[in-house]
Amino acid sequence: MAKVVAVLGAGIQGCCVALALTKLGFQVRLYDKSTALMNRASANQEGKIHLGFVYARDASMVTARKMIEHAWQFAPAIESLVGGEMDWEPQLSKRFYCGIHRDSSLSLDEHYSHFHALQRIYEEISSEKEGNYLGRKPKYIWNDEASFTFSGSSMLHAVRSEETAVHVGWLRSIIVKAIEGNASVMSFTGHQVDHVCKPDS
Repeated sequence: MAKVVAVLGAGIQGCCVALALTKLGFQVRLYDKSTALMNRASANQEGKIHLGFVYARDASMVTARKMIEHAWQFAPAIESLVGGEMDWEPQLSKRFYCGIHRDSSLSLDEHYSHFHALQRIYEEISSEKEGNYLGRKPKYIWNDEASFTFSGSSMLHAVRSEETAVHVGWLRSIIVKAIEGNASVMSFTGHQVDHVCKPDS
C-alpha cells in the first residue's frame, strides 16, 4: 500500500514537491488556504530566472554559482515533473540589461570582473552538466558589445545579459494541469491547516 504524504502549501514549490513525491510512489494530499493552486505569490511575480548578476558583492561567488546551477536545471526539472518537453521560447521576456548605478559600492571594473567570473562559472556548469537555460544554450551570458553608458542619469553603465523571465501564467497553467491530471495527488484548496498531529499508533 502506498504511503500518504501531506504537502502544505500549493505554490510552485508545493506543487513541484507533490509531483516529485508521486514519482517516488507516494499518494499526496496537497493543501492550500487559497481557492486555487499557485494562486498567490507564484502567479504574481516577475518570473525571472537569475544568472547571478545582482550578487556582485559576494566575492566568494557561492551565491552566483548556485543561481547559475539552478537556472541551468530549472527547465529540465519542470519538464521532468510535468512529463514532457515544453515550448519555452514564446513564453520568455526580452533579455534583461544589467545596469550599474553611479553610486554603486563597486567600481565599474569590479562589476566587469564579476561578469567575467559569471561567464567562467557558466561555461564550467554548461559543459559538465546536462541542461539548458529555459530551452536555450547560449554561448555567452552577457554581451559587452551591447553595452552602453548613460548621460545625465543615475545609471552609469549597462550590459546586455541573457537573463530572462518566463510568463508565470503559462508556467502556472502547465504545472496545475499536471497536478490535476495526476491520480496520485488530491488537492484541497480553501483549506487552512492550523496544526498537525501525529496519528495514534
